[in-house]
Amino acid sequence: MALTITVDEYNGAGEVETAGISAVAFGSADTPDLTPIDNKIIAGGNSFSKYIKFAFAGMVAEGLTEINTTKVYKSLGEYKTGESVVGEGLGPVAYATPTATSTGDDAVSTSLPGAQNLALAGSDSGVLVADGSSDYWRLQRQTSAATPNGALNDLTFTLVYDTVP
Repeated sequence: MALTITVDEYNGAGEVETAGISAVAFGSADTPDLTPIDNKIIAGGNSFSKYIKFAFAGMVAEGLTEINTTKVYKSLGEYKTGESVVGEGLGPVAYATPTATSTGDDAVSTSLPGAQNLALAGSDSGVLVADGSSDYWRLQRQTSAATPNGALNDLTFTLVYDTVP
């Protein structure tokens, strides 16, 4: 068995997990499987915040004793005028019922960060020593009045991590 990483999204007042999502869909509703065209972000507004965890499985089978130095960033895709994705993964981030109110987070890096920016095991410098999940990565897509109406571009986010055999 190889190391497997799944992306899990959490929604609602009860912190409901949807494991193994294929894409983070930003929009005007708090649901993991929304259709952006049916849940548009109005220019000048924000998407509902998203709470994401990366789940790691198969560490022992892969001969790993540790996963550390997790970094996430936007690696592909163009923003439209006045648009950004903000996020936070350190602190660690506590879950809160998602809303469209600005999270106040900084823009997600558009290049590989120099330091860990996603907490593990409840610590900014934490490590996983067994199968488990990252802490929350909170994301939100934000627009300005200058953002053109219509569909926003697809974006790709990349997770990078170090392993210890």
